[in-house]
Amino acid sequence: MKVVSRFAVVLGALLGRRRRRLLFVAAALFAVAGGVAYATIPDSGRVYTACMLRNIGTVRLIDTSLPSSNLMSHCTAVETQVTWNEHGQPGPAGAKGDPGPQGATGDTGPAGADGAPGKDGAPGKDGAPGKDGAPGKDGAPGADGNDGPQGPPGSARAWAYVREDGTIARQVNIMGVSHIGTGVYCVHLAPPLAPGQVVALVTRAGGSANRESANASPGGCNVAGTEGVQVAIWNLAGANTNAAFMIAIP
Repeated sequence: MKVVSRFAVVLGALLGRRRRRLLFVAAALFAVAGGVAYATIPDSGRVYTACMLRNIGTVRLIDTSLPSSNLMSHCTAVETQVTWNEHGQPGPAGAKGDPGPQGATGDTGPAGADGAPGKDGAPGKDGAPGKDGAPGKDGAPGADGNDGPQGPPGSARAWAYVREDGTIARQVNIMGVSHIGTGVYCVHLAPPLAPGQVVALVTRAGGSANRESANASPGGCNVAGTEGVQVAIWNLAGANTNAAFMIAIP
């Protein structure tokens, strides 16, 4: 123990403060050098990571995947981290070589003999009749027919035949029709007829078979401050639909 102490005193006298600090760092590095065998060096990308001691040049390998508490995982304040790849950078592509000489044409082989025709196969049996197909869907409704000739004057105080788009084909005492929505129309009566004081009869164009598909609500609509008889038309599925209709005010 005395021999070691005297050696330390002599060593401190010979080395300056800075060199002693570097010596202690180098001693710490050598103390952990045995842990290299347990580290993952190089990493999975075949990259080496190392720490270079500044002003000295000593290099030690580290593994950055180790815990930060392990000196083998990082560089100290007096070191600089460096990395390099095990395989190095790929070199530039070489120049294209000259094309080789064309090979000689080979001899043509002999033609093979034709094979014998095969025998005709036996006729197959008739297949079983197929099942009846599913019934086809109903066709689309046909277009409305042309307007019929005007009938003789009736006893109604007002009436009109209104087209699908809300325009009037023929009328008596009807000022106009507003198409205010799909399958909804507002019929405006000529004075002195008051929309809220009349009974209105309405039917879809096409006869009495469509009577259940339309109704009228006197005084049920107002367009730009003008009341009218609201007419609603719907299809057999119960959805509003545009259609020509006739309206009469008895």
